[in-house]
Amino acid sequence: MTSRDVNVCYIKSQYRQDKTATGERERSYKLEKERERREGAMERREVVRKAEQLVEAAMKGNDASHDAAHVFRVRDMALSLALEEGLSSSSDSMEIVELAALLHDIGDYKYVRDPSEEKIVENFLEEEGIEESKRMKILSIIKAMGKSLLEGFCLRPYNNSKKSACLQPFTPSGNGLLQTSYNLRTIQISGFKEELAGFANGEYPPEFGVVQDADRLDAIGAIGKVCISSSCTVSSGIARCFTFGGSRKRVLHDPAIKPRSDLSKEQYMKKEEQTTVNHFHEKLLKLKDLMKTKAGQRRAEKRHNFMEEFLKEFYEEWDGRA
Repeated sequence: MTSRDVNVCYIKSQYRQDKTATGERERSYKLEKERERREGAMERREVVRKAEQLVEAAMKGNDASHDAAHVFRVRDMALSLALEEGLSSSSDSMEIVELAALLHDIGDYKYVRDPSEEKIVENFLEEEGIEESKRMKILSIIKAMGKSLLEGFCLRPYNNSKKSACLQPFTPSGNGLLQTSYNLRTIQISGFKEELAGFANGEYPPEFGVVQDADRLDAIGAIGKVCISSSCTVSSGIARCFTFGGSRKRVLHDPAIKPRSDLSKEQYMKKEEQTTVNHFHEKLLKLKDLMKTKAGQRRAEKRHNFMEEFLKEFYEEWDGRA
C-alpha cells in the first residue's frame, strides 16, 4: 500500500468518524428539543390546571350566568375557534387563547366584591412564571374585552427597544378609553359598551378575536355543544340571559317598556331601565354582526336565528296568541 493509499484511508476514516459524531450530535439535539417540548407541555397543563382552580375559587359566589361553567365553555369554544382559524400551528398562541379565556371574567366589574380582586389575574400569571411577553398579551386581551376595572393602566411596549414590556401607570385619553397593545400593535378596549360608543375599531390580533367571539357566542343561542376532538361541552345563551336578569331582580317583560334602539354607552350602563327580554334587542341580537372571526360569524348565524324564533314564540305566548 502506497503512502497515497494510506492517506486516502485515513481521510475516509476521519470522514466516517466526523459523520458519526455529527449524527450523534443531531440525534442528541433532537432528543433534547423533544424533552424540552414535553416538559413545556407538562408545565403548560399544570398552569392551566391551576387557572381552572383559580376560576372555581374566584367565581364561586357568582350567579350561573357568569360562573365557572360559563368560563369553561368559553375556553372550549375559544380553542375550537382557534383551530378553525389556523392558530393551532403555534403552541404559544393556543396557550394565550386558553389562559385569556379562562381568566377573562375574574375581576369583571359586575361582580367585583373587593378592590383586591382586580389584581388576581396579574398576580397569578406572574406567580406561575408566565414569560413577560405572553403575560402582556393575555392581560391585553382581557382588558381589551372591556370587563376589567383596571382603567388606570396601559400595556405599552417600549418601541423597538430591548427593554421588556411592562404595565405602566397611564392617564386615560380624552375619550376615556384604555388602550392596550402588544407586539407593537395597539388594541383599543373593544367591549360591547365601547362598540356602542363607536370607539372600538381597528385591527385585532387573532387570539383576541377568538376569545371575545367565544365569550359572545356563549351569550347567544339556547343550548348547544362545542366539541374539540372527542370532548364536548354544553353552551348556553338564552338560559344565561334569564338567569342574569333574575339575579338582578329585573322585570321579565313589560310591553310598556320599549327596547332602546339607539343605545349609548351611558344608557346601556343604566341597568335599572332594562327588562330581561329587552336585553335581547339592546345587546344579544347585535352580537352576530360584531363577531371578529370567520369561524365566530358562522356559528353566530345559527344561534342568532334561534333567538329570533324564541322571541317570536315568547311574544305570541305572552299575548295569548300561541
